[in-house]
Amino acid sequence: MSKTPLDVPGGLLGLVDTSGWGGFWLGWFFDAVAYANNVTATAELAGPIEFNGNNFFGETGTALTLPLRVKLDNPILGSNCYIGSAANPVLLKLTTGATSPPPPNTSITGALGTVFVEQRGRLIRNEGFRVVDNAFAAPKADGCGNLLTNWLLDPAVNLKEGLPAAAGKNTAVMGGNQKIGNVINVRASIPTG
Repeated sequence: MSKTPLDVPGGLLGLVDTSGWGGFWLGWFFDAVAYANNVTATAELAGPIEFNGNNFFGETGTALTLPLRVKLDNPILGSNCYIGSAANPVLLKLTTGATSPPPPNTSITGALGTVFVEQRGRLIRNEGFRVVDNAFAAPKADGCGNLLTNWLLDPAVNLKEGLPAAAGKNTAVMGGNQKIGNVINVRASIPTG
């Protein structure tokens, strides 16, 4: 799993993107606000991944259990601002099938994608899969700011993001391509050059 920072819509202050506004002073003001406002969220593993091939290929039940913590990055938030932890992760139970979330969420469906069996059955290549979960809870943010400011920043981040968020109020959709096999067969299938 790659650590890919994603922009948080509205940023720290909940402001809209003002990068297209004109005028020197207005531009300078909004650049300063953007520096303080822009926030990225990066999902990081917070424990071992569990994969159930029968559920993945059968498009039913939990195919992938993914314990995460989400790092929030912004100059004001500091370097230790996380939603979830190893002890209390955001626990995704992803499926290629249909979900059964509590209200207000309604069922969504993942997709197996296209499956290719290669190397005489020693490698499975899967293209265009999508796994989903919208029945998970999200814990509160913690560690935002520093020793002098986290008493203020933790509650502010939690209030803005609606944390903690009960099950049925969150959605995760992930997709892509994958190769399943032993390390030797997967490495042998990767083009060199």
